[in-house]
Amino acid sequence: MADESGFPDLTGGSERVFAEKNRQKGTKDMTRDEFKALTDKGVVLLDGATGSNMTKAGMPKGTSTELWILDHPEPLQELQRAYVEAGSQIVYAPTFCCNPYSMKNFGREKDVYELNGRLVALSKAAVGGKAYVAGDMPTIGKMMEPRGEMTFEELYEIYSEQAKALVE
Repeated sequence: MADESGFPDLTGGSERVFAEKNRQKGTKDMTRDEFKALTDKGVVLLDGATGSNMTKAGMPKGTSTELWILDHPEPLQELQRAYVEAGSQIVYAPTFCCNPYSMKNFGREKDVYELNGRLVALSKAAVGGKAYVAGDMPTIGKMMEPRGEMTFEELYEIYSEQAKALVE
């Protein structure tokens, strides 16, 4: 079912709850209407190649980008400020693999909520209100049943945990 903006309502009404929490915290998330207004103006500029740029900044291959950034926030924040100065209207928080499935490789699957919150806070501080900050939730690289072994329920739980962390 679509709302008045034309976007499907996948929140089950939770958008109002999050908006109220953000008002209480003094922060602001983009509403559907604001997103529609932004996209109606034309092409929206986002950032990109964060992982490649972190590698250039000294991040070793094979490490968790998210954990490395938390230990070395300056390169990310400098990069995000540069993206905003270049015209990016939205920057991605470096939450690409910060879900329980991926973070299990680093023994941090139980810390997903905290890690996502810290990563979003770094990005918000970097852009200083001059751009929106978006969470980044890509595929996890596993096929779902019947072609693969991952069940819908397992995938739902993985994404739900990260989504909860990103919206609060």
